[in-house]
Formats: sequence, C-alpha cells, structure tokens
Amino acid sequence: MIKQHVAHVKGSYSSQVERAIEVEITTSSAEDKERKVVGTTLYNIASIVSIVLALATLFGGIFAFRSGFVHTANQVQERVINALQSEIDAIRARMDDLERENTRLRHTIETICMALKTRGIVVSIDGDMVNIRDGVTSTTARIQEKA
Repeated sequence: MIKQHVAHVKGSYSSQVERAIEVEITTSSAEDKERKVVGTTLYNIASIVSIVLALATLFGGIFAFRSGFVHTANQVQERVINALQSEIDAIRARMDDLERENTRLRHTIETICMALKTRGIVVSIDGDMVNIRDGVTSTTARIQEKA
C-alpha cells in the first residue's frame, strides 16, 4: 500500500511537475511570442521613422538646394541688371557728349562757310555732297567715310 501510495504520489507529483513545465513552456512561448511581436513592432516603427527621416532629409536638401539656387540666381540677375544700367548710363553720357561735339562741329562748318562767302566763295553742303563755287568755277565733291 505504501508502494502504491508512493507510486500515486510519484505519479501525482510527476504529473504536477509535467503540468508546471507545460504551463511554463506555454507561458514562455506566449511571452516569447509577445516579445517577438513587441520587438517586431519596435523594429517596424524604427524602420518607418528611419524612412520618414530619410525622406524629410531628402526633401529638405532639395528645398535648400532650390532655395540656394534661386537666391544665387536672383543675386546674379541683380548684378547683371546693375551692370547693364551702368552701361546704359555710360552710353547715354557718351551720346550727350557726341551730340555736343556734333553741334560744335556744325557751328564750326557754318562759320567757315560764312567766312568763305565774304571772300566770294560759296560752299553748300547737301548730305554727302559738297558744292564749292567761286564766281567763275564750280566744284562738286563727295564726302567719303573712313572705314
């Protein structure tokens, strides 16, 4: 009977140990699964955050490049406009100088023509033709442009 009781206790103890091991294995498997799910979820979240940061960096870089490019283009355009405005001002000043020189030369030619007329020589200028008459003869000449 004691053997039977020992066998029963042994069997009972053995089945309890088996159940405890089974519960622990089941619990360990569930915890492992939960850890795997949590770990996998964390890896997925980390991957998504990494991708979002990479895309944000990419778009930020493109935006910064375009902004820098536009800024540089605007500066170059402003410099070109200022240079062209300076050139226009210089050309206008040169044109005013040439108009004054042209007026002075016209007055000089008119003065020479008047002085020659008082001596009996008439000089008339028609475009690029010059006609010179002195009481007896008349000479016509063409003004030639220097190349």
